[in-house]
This record gives sequence, C-alpha cells and structure tokens, in this order.
Amino acid sequence: MAQSIGSQVLWEPGKNRFEFIGLAHEFGEKVDWNFNEHGKLWTYNLHYFEFLHAEAIPVDSAITALEDFTRQLPQIKEAVEPYPTSLRLLYWIRYFAHYNIQVPHWTGSMYAQAYALLDQSERHLLGNHYLENGFGLLFAAYRYQDQRLYEAAKGILTRELAEQILPDGGHFERSPMYHQIILYRLLDAINLVGQNSAVFEDELQPFLEKKAALMLGWMQQMLPN
Repeated sequence: MAQSIGSQVLWEPGKNRFEFIGLAHEFGEKVDWNFNEHGKLWTYNLHYFEFLHAEAIPVDSAITALEDFTRQLPQIKEAVEPYPTSLRLLYWIRYFAHYNIQVPHWTGSMYAQAYALLDQSERHLLGNHYLENGFGLLFAAYRYQDQRLYEAAKGILTRELAEQILPDGGHFERSPMYHQIILYRLLDAINLVGQNSAVFEDELQPFLEKKAALMLGWMQQMLPN
C-alpha cells in the first residue's frame, strides 16, 4: 500500500518507490541514495527522511532504510551537505523519540551529523538555509543536552528570526510558502523547548513565542474572511 501525506504519495516501501515534487522513481530492492536523475531538490527530499512521518509507515521498513542510509552516509554526496543534514536531524530526532528507538550507532551518527552541521552552517547563504541550520542544531542540542550546540542554535535563531520576521509578522521574503514553513518550524521549536524547560534555562521560549504570534497574526490577515 502506498504511504502518503495528504494526497501526495511519498514512499511505497515494498517497491522503494518515492515521489517528491511531482516526480516519482522506483528503486526496487535497494535504494540508490546517490540517485540524482530528477535533480538536486528531489535528491535533497530523499535525504531529509520526512517520508518516515507519513501515515502508517511500517517501523521495520523504516529501520531497514535507516540502517542502509547510515551505513552508506559518508559516500552519499548531497546527504552530508548542511541543508539536508539540518532537516534530517529534525525528522530523525522526532521519529526516534516517537517510537523510543535506541540504536547506539544511529545515535552516534546523529551526534556526528550535528557537529558536522555546526562546522558547516550556511552563514554565507543566510536566509531560510541558515535558519534551518539553527532549528536542526536546536533539536540536536536538546536530544544530546549539549550546551555548545544549544548556544550555536540560539545565536542563529535569535539573529535570523529578528531579521527575517518583519514588524508586521510577515516573512521577509514575502512568500506565503516560506512563511508557513518557517512558522511550522517555529511552533515545533516552541513545543520542544516548552516540553524540556529544565534542560536549558533562559529566555529563548518567550522570544520564539513572540515571533510565532506575529507570524500567526500576519497569516490571519492574509486569509480570506
């Protein structure tokens, strides 16, 4: 059975068929994680692992994919880039927490990926890429209770959200799509920080909540009555 989010088919584990940005590819028995015939954005989507969170994905299928990917990761070209690493940290950490998955070498891999991201964060690009780096580092900081990762994440998020969320609550690129993506990340981060308030004690949560309130207000104004 095809697994999907909404009406978009993402992954059929039995066939290893993936569909992203309107393009599908069926790998068959084994996924080629370096597949790039549909372009870089499609390959990025494959490496995000958001498809793990589609409805009713069998856990054993997810475990097989995770094991294969982790084993090959050093040889997967696009996967080690900062942007897909940022999103993969978000989706892996949420998935492992939801199913209480404790696999030492996956845990070690995530921690190594977080520090690789710290060293390669996309300050030169700024914008949504750099902001996603911050969200990825924040999730890793809480997962590993790592002060260095936390301070880096906090610095990125406070600087970038201060610049990217305008006084009227709109995202500075004036793109409703980016606005909704960043708002979703922001609400996810607020939930993370709020549920783990004893881990790091400071004023990050009120700052995030203030920015989310502005963004929600902007969306309310943009929606038809």
